[in-house]
Amino acid sequence: MKSKILLAVALLLAISTTTVWAADSSEKTNQKTGSYTNEDVWAAYEGFNNTLLDPDKYIYKTTSAYEQAVDRGHGAAAIWCQPIYWDMSMNAYKLAKAQKDKKKRAYYKELCEKIFAGNKAQYCHFDFDNNNENTGWFIYDDIMWWTISLARAYELFGVDEYLKLSEESFSRVWYGSKKVGDTGSYDKENGGMFWQWQPIHNPKPNRPGDGKMACINFPTVVAALTLYNNVPKKRKESTEESPKYQTREQYLAKGKEIYEWGVENLLDKKTGRIADSRHGNGNPAWKAHVYNQATFIGASVLLYKATKGKNATWIMQSLQQTIQSMKCLRSIICCPLKEESSKVSIRLFLRNT
Repeated sequence: MKSKILLAVALLLAISTTTVWAADSSEKTNQKTGSYTNEDVWAAYEGFNNTLLDPDKYIYKTTSAYEQAVDRGHGAAAIWCQPIYWDMSMNAYKLAKAQKDKKKRAYYKELCEKIFAGNKAQYCHFDFDNNNENTGWFIYDDIMWWTISLARAYELFGVDEYLKLSEESFSRVWYGSKKVGDTGSYDKENGGMFWQWQPIHNPKPNRPGDGKMACINFPTVVAALTLYNNVPKKRKESTEESPKYQTREQYLAKGKEIYEWGVENLLDKKTGRIADSRHGNGNPAWKAHVYNQATFIGASVLLYKATKGKNATWIMQSLQQTIQSMKCLRSIICCPLKEESSKVSIRLFLRNT
């Protein structure tokens, strides 16, 4: 398992320099970038897909021990990992485009479409109100990871369905679901985003002491600001109680609000660590995860760009995070990986820098 993940790491390290390659001449793209060649990148990604992508369903397996990705608990990677793997295929498409490789570009565009279709078939056709615990949606952050990748897919390919689903999923997390009965992740009284609703069926409203995890708060910022960058500029505000869409200004305001709550409640301003969670007014849980460090960095950069650098301290905080994240990254690469989340944590770090 470790060797497979390190193979993916090699790919992701190389793909993180895609923008540099795009600026180079076609001749230079055949040269080494750091410690990796372009051939290394493609070999790593093809190896990753050959090992973990179910070729019949076009969703990913949790490990190579499974022949098929059947469902939760039977070979399918976690529902929140799938959009991250989909995003990897988009990065491969971007790289092929930057290298002006028409054959690879066509191949990976089709792969992006197949992965989307496979996940749509697997996960209730993206009915975010279906909370069955096998192929449905029952934790807020699972949905928000999809919001991000769907918005990025729209940004890349311009497919209206991607934007529609991205906005619907954002709304479902923020406001809750009348069908499921939850009241939404957003805490109107004290700010921030709750991680889950409980019980999964016939849920009760979240209480002030319930958990607000970094893995829902900073991805919410990333999602809101990615949508801010992609929705029409002259929208009118919806008059619905739980609107299915927001204006650009509303997405920006929501992203900024949740970011500020996260900085106040989840950021250690001395060390740059991001807490895993905070429950009510209790002490934050200071357990560092690379994906939390990464989404904070990504949120900071997106907000900095959206506000045109008016609050430069956000970027300084992100740079501090990068130092801490590199320490986390080094420890992950040097130690055996035991959890599925470890496979995507490095991917998230690289994607959000």
